[in-house]
Amino acid sequence: MAKDPISTPATLSPGKMFLCLDTRPLVATLLAFTLVMLIWNLQPYYDTILDSPASSTSSKLSITDPNKRTFLTYGNAASLFVQMGAYRGGPTTFAVVGLASKPLHVFGHPWYKCELNPNGDNKGGKLILYAYYGESPKRYEKITALEEAPGSYNESKFSPPYPYEYLYCGSSLYGNLSASRMREWMAYHFCFFGPRSHFVFHDAGGVSPEVRAVLEPWIRAGRATLQDIRDQAEFDGYYYNQFLVVNDCLHRYQHAANWTFYFDVDEYIYLPDVNTTLESVLREFSNNTQFTIKQNAMSSMLCLNDSSQDYSRQQGFEKLLFRDSRTNIRRDRKYAMQARKAYATGVHMSENVAGGTFHQTETKIRYNHYHNSITVHEELCREFVPISTMHNVTFAAEVCPTLNSCQQSNTTTPVGLGHEAHHCLLVLT
Repeated sequence: MAKDPISTPATLSPGKMFLCLDTRPLVATLLAFTLVMLIWNLQPYYDTILDSPASSTSSKLSITDPNKRTFLTYGNAASLFVQMGAYRGGPTTFAVVGLASKPLHVFGHPWYKCELNPNGDNKGGKLILYAYYGESPKRYEKITALEEAPGSYNESKFSPPYPYEYLYCGSSLYGNLSASRMREWMAYHFCFFGPRSHFVFHDAGGVSPEVRAVLEPWIRAGRATLQDIRDQAEFDGYYYNQFLVVNDCLHRYQHAANWTFYFDVDEYIYLPDVNTTLESVLREFSNNTQFTIKQNAMSSMLCLNDSSQDYSRQQGFEKLLFRDSRTNIRRDRKYAMQARKAYATGVHMSENVAGGTFHQTETKIRYNHYHNSITVHEELCREFVPISTMHNVTFAAEVCPTLNSCQQSNTTTPVGLGHEAHHCLLVLT
């Protein structure tokens, strides 16, 4: 029986052996190794990839350490600039009125620059305000502060005659104001200034529905303007941003009147000399850009116990007396100015005017300050002085704010006018 020869395996060349191997695991290994090396080189702190006991302990300490304090920030800490208004002051002058953060100015160096881009007809244009964060001019905010329509510029509005003879610029109205006191104040001062006057009030939260109802007839008649500035509360400032408000009023109404008056709604202006008029007094002061007005500090509760007086027929401010035995006390002043000659202003006077300031005015014009009376809703006379104390009077003035003594040059009776006058001002020691 013949046997099959034993078959011998064929001899393979090295090249053929290599081709028979599976290369996929090798490629995967190379890719994984490359990826690891890439991550290793891109990670600056590669030890965080390796979870070593030391790094783990350090990480836990940074989270649980009770002495480790964190500082979390929310919102905006300060504003580079908060604009309230922007106005043209003449052919070549402009004003932008706003707030800036005091810490930024104390600890930093912000600065501002204005630029006018005129329209093609050179009548009107855009006023651009550049607000810089620091000394470097590279970081800034570009603000379009004022934009005038083509042809809207009217040069005649910056020259006399002005719409009004007298303008009142009021400070921020805040607190729980009495509608009765506001009615008395408005009636008296419209009578005092006459029909060519206008009153600008600023509501910082003090104009309740009752106070608004008092002012509404004057607003409808075009005698008063009430501006809502309650949003100023978002930017805390001195006395409800009083300085901001008076400066905005200055530039907004700079060419609205010959004289602009600045005082508060618990203060009453009067003329000591019955033989003068407001017009004649201001004509005498006209060579000065502004003049200050001296104060009489009145009581907000003290009245005379005089049975001959019918107090029910008198306004609140007509009943109150002045009693102050203090000496050498600085009295606050208020003021009036020719606003077209002022660049900026303050609460008690302006230090930025072109022209003189006159202070010796007490024989010509004064004002009574009934401090805190504007928030008294009940009867003002809460303390009475015996009539016998009149023998101890060291000073008396027969003329002071009464509704009959105001300077009224028209025959129209303002809303809420009374009719009784009396001795009014006494200094009791």
